[in-house]
Amino acid sequence: MVSVKFHPIPKCVPVKKVCDDDGLTESDQETSSKSIKSEKPFYYYIRNGDFDIVWTNVAVFLTGHILFFYTYYYAFYEFDNRTKHLATILWVNALTPWLGTSLTGGAHRLWAHRSYEASLPLKIFYMLGFTVIGQNCLYIWARDHRVHHKWSDTDGDPHNTKRGFFFAHCGWLMRKKHPEMIEKAKTLDFSDLMKDPVVRFNTEHYWILYFIFSFLLPVGIPIYCWGEEYFASFLMCFVFRYIGTLHVTWFVNSAAHMFGEKPYKEIEPVENMWVSLIGYGEGYHNYHHSYPNDYQASEHSHGFNLTKHFIDLMAKLGLAYNLRTTSDTTVELCKQRQMKINNETDDMLKQKSSKAKFNSYKMIALFSLWCYYYSYASFNERFAEPQRFQANGVIA
Repeated sequence: MVSVKFHPIPKCVPVKKVCDDDGLTESDQETSSKSIKSEKPFYYYIRNGDFDIVWTNVAVFLTGHILFFYTYYYAFYEFDNRTKHLATILWVNALTPWLGTSLTGGAHRLWAHRSYEASLPLKIFYMLGFTVIGQNCLYIWARDHRVHHKWSDTDGDPHNTKRGFFFAHCGWLMRKKHPEMIEKAKTLDFSDLMKDPVVRFNTEHYWILYFIFSFLLPVGIPIYCWGEEYFASFLMCFVFRYIGTLHVTWFVNSAAHMFGEKPYKEIEPVENMWVSLIGYGEGYHNYHHSYPNDYQASEHSHGFNLTKHFIDLMAKLGLAYNLRTTSDTTVELCKQRQMKINNETDDMLKQKSSKAKFNSYKMIALFSLWCYYYSYASFNERFAEPQRFQANGVIA
């Protein structure tokens, strides 16, 4: 039996205080928010002479991105096999909804946050789709995501945005984990994950499942069914799909923590519509970090939140149940409180801006007076009528 070697985190110690399924409490969130404000905006974490770089991951990602861009040329400019390439592209796109909902609805909202419960067939559906994506086993993904929510945007966060956009996007996978993240992860209880037989099966047999469902079947079906070339199928069905899904996930960790609005809480995560569009509704991140146990992960129910609609469909079919939501009253109170904070912040910024403008005008005026005085004095010295003195020193 093949087993997965976990990151060296000692056996988890249950938390004594009463927490929700994510291990998050209101006091923890407030403490996390305060610690965020006290952090320096950007810094470099250096522990060893090699800068803690995981060179194996660097080589994998670098090679993968080179092949990713080469796939564009190979797929669209090999005119002799355009029909086969088009069929392969359609095959990859057909897999996308399954993979996307398995990540967002399964690994994220079901196992990481326990925002609803699912039947065994739906769990298997999620598990296989998540295995195709290839972003590690379910246990490690859900574990790291819970740590991310518990200490978001601090040194305890695996992809801390305070260390820059690149680090939060993909650099965190090319560096060793921060010691503080490892220490804080020990305080959370992840035993519920391994009690789930689907998660345990995925974790214990991950590499066999990964080879079959992420490489062998996706690459082999185009070759067997419509005679696609081996190399073309490898590029489009493995490399292109893998790198593409990675970046969609990475944008949730980076862009959805940096670029957008904060209508619910004054925390780093923001509402980013573009990330929601490509990420099946995962870009409503200010709401999601404010209410992580809400299966909708958003206040809105429009078409961008495809994961929410899929879970609703599964609930109607009896495959999902006990859907957890946040009351409208709680959301409205939170929005009003945050709106007041935003208005106060805007007024403060306006005052600072007006004061800065006044100081600028004052400096311009002083500089103008100085220039005028200097020019006037120089003019008098240069063009004034010369004075004539007599021998005894008296002006003539």
